[in-house]
Amino acid sequence: MKDIIIDTLGKYISLDSSFDTSTQFVNIDGWDSLKHVQFILDLEKELDIKLTPEQLIACTSVDVIIQVVDK
Repeated sequence: MKDIIIDTLGKYISLDSSFDTSTQFVNIDGWDSLKHVQFILDLEKELDIKLTPEQLIACTSVDVIIQVVDK
């Protein structure tokens, strides 16, 4: 699952050596609310899941997404 999340994220940003799964999305250059929504929608499709509004707000990093999806 982690690889799917990172691959999906790679469609929206350049993943360089400084990227870490604990990196907060708001700290990524060029990240904005529109990219976040597009990424989450794409991720829902890739993982065949539907996140609640509360889960969407909680998804601030790859690590957090993994925790949210594993529940």
